[in-house]
Amino acid sequence: SGNTYMTHSPHTPLPLSTRLAEVRAAAPDVFAELPLPLQPSLASPCWRRNETSRLRCLPAFFVAGALQSGTADLWRRLKAHSLIPSRHDALSHWWTNHPRSRAGNFETYTSRFSGDATLAALDAAPDSLLGDASPASFTFMFAESLRLHYRYLDAFDACYRECKANPPQRGAPSACANRKKGSDGGYRADHCYGRATAATSPLSFNLPAFATTLLPALRVVVMLREPAERIWLSRCGREIRGHICGCAQLHA
Repeated sequence: SGNTYMTHSPHTPLPLSTRLAEVRAAAPDVFAELPLPLQPSLASPCWRRNETSRLRCLPAFFVAGALQSGTADLWRRLKAHSLIPSRHDALSHWWTNHPRSRAGNFETYTSRFSGDATLAALDAAPDSLLGDASPASFTFMFAESLRLHYRYLDAFDACYRECKANPPQRGAPSACANRKKGSDGGYRADHCYGRATAATSPLSFNLPAFATTLLPALRVVVMLREPAERIWLSRCGREIRGHICGCAQLHA
């Protein structure tokens, strides 16, 4: 059976029980699938919910970025290998996007690796390895855990809405103190930061901890580049609406 889970993972110091609890709170659609009953005959992580259901797959490896570091070129070269199927969306940026974004939920993510052409390739060559080459997976520190961090955003939004629904009375002490900024008023609501922090995953449960809980045999290729050159290419190496962005500031 492929139901193998490591109590400890080289990708995170958190024990499995802690990671599973965080997955259950932050991504219940993922937790509902765990542990994945992986097919031992396939090199890529694939499973069926039952004997008659369609085979569903996930990537066996990540090309995790960073941006402007050659990830697209490496993926293009990897796809030339006979055991790297390429008829799937390897640039979903699923791990770094909000679950209510276009990246979608877990069902959407697995569907990217479970199309008819991809499954046919795995059937023809069981040693084939599916890949996720989303460069943002190793780039944005804030977005790095956005699929988990959305709980912070949701909690803060709910708290702020409470302030708007129950505005403080003039002269009365309130956590929703009016900051009187601009014509729309608005509420300072400093207390919402604490409430949002308490609602979200701890910093120790980050993207690597999340991914390795789902995929214990996770393999990651990280592309790095000299930082100053990477920043220049990111900001100046492309035109945006006919203008070169930010070069004057970088050369100053």
